[in-house]
Amino acid sequence: MARTILAVLAGLLVMFVCVAAIEMIGIYRYPPPLNLDLNDAAAMNAWIARLPIAALSIVLVAWIVGAVAGAWTAARISRAHPLLSAMLVGVTVLLATSMNFLQYAHPAWMMIAGLALPLPMAWLGYRIAVPKSEPERDLTWRGGDR
Repeated sequence: MARTILAVLAGLLVMFVCVAAIEMIGIYRYPPPLNLDLNDAAAMNAWIARLPIAALSIVLVAWIVGAVAGAWTAARISRAHPLLSAMLVGVTVLLATSMNFLQYAHPAWMMIAGLALPLPMAWLGYRIAVPKSEPERDLTWRGGDR
């Protein structure tokens, strides 16, 4: 159990670092105005509405890469529950994107992709981490980590 918890925490850390790093590239390429108040939702919405598709795509790529990399990390570390560990990372990405969408207005295409992709991308991270040659391990509890 402890190894599974540590696997999820490590996966979340990797996911966060990936998302932050890629989003920083986007901020470097498309910097916000110097006078933008990050606490003013109306100002943030106006800025997001003016961003080009490329800038928004960088954010979407950050979420996708974060989900895959974090899930891969969690699945590699967890021995008893790699799928569960990977999917918990994916659920966290999904919840974070959902909260972002509730806080700020985004284009419909970004919202659809942001809600549709985290879980399949987490599954992909799991699939890459756990080769098919290994016996299938699932979400069931088996009484401890192996």
